[in-house]
Amino acid sequence: MNGRVFRPDRPEALWPLLEGGARPMAGGTDLLVRLRRQPPCDVALLEGLPGLDAVSLTDGQIRLGATVTHARLLAHPLVRERLPALARALADLVLGPGRTALARGEIVAAVLVSPPPPEALQHFEKVGRRDALAIAVASLAAVIVRDDAGRVTEARLAVGSLGPTVTRCLRAEAFLRGRGLDRETLAAVGRRIREAVSPIDDIRATAAYRLRLAGNLPLRLLRP
Repeated sequence: MNGRVFRPDRPEALWPLLEGGARPMAGGTDLLVRLRRQPPCDVALLEGLPGLDAVSLTDGQIRLGATVTHARLLAHPLVRERLPALARALADLVLGPGRTALARGEIVAAVLVSPPPPEALQHFEKVGRRDALAIAVASLAAVIVRDDAGRVTEARLAVGSLGPTVTRCLRAEAFLRGRGLDRETLAAVGRRIREAVSPIDDIRATAAYRLRLAGNLPLRLLRP
C-alpha cells in the first residue's frame, strides 16, 4: 500500500492526521531520504497552514514561522502578533541527527529570536564542499557586543556540523569577555572551540579536517 499525501489548510485538519500516524513535512530534505528506506507512510504537508510562513515581531522578539525560507525572510514585512502558548529552548528540542523532543502530534510552529543590539557584530561563516551543497562541513555563527574601547562585553558563539547538534561554545564565550578581537585572542578562542566539539568522519570531510576548521573559523572575525 502506498502512502498518501495530505495538504491541510488549518490546524484542526492537521492534528487528526498526525494522531493517525502521518509524518509532517515542510521541505522534506531529510524525510524524503528516510522514506526511501522505510515502509510507505502518510505525509501531511505543512506549507498550507496559515501563519507558518510569517515573520513577525512579538513582545520584542522576532518570530520566524517554521516554513519561512531565506527568500521570504528577506522580503517579508514584520507584523505584530501574540506569543504562542507553548515554547521551549531550541537546545532542548534538537537531540541529534533526525531526532527531536517533539511528541507525537506536535510540530514546530515558529522559532523566537531575541534581536541583538544594533551595534553588535554579527557573523556567519560556512565551509562546504561547494556553494550548491546546503550541508556544511563546518560553520560558525557569532554575535559579539563591544564597548567603546573595543573590548567584548557579550559574546555568543555556536558551531554546526561539528557534533550531533549545534554546539554553543560557552568556554570560548567566557574567554572573549573583556578582551579585544585580535589574532592572538581569536586563536585562543579557536582552541577552546576545538575542545567543545566532537566531529566525525563522513563522505564530506574527516574528523581531523573538521577539527582544524573549528579552530580557524574564529579568525574570520578579524576586521581590517
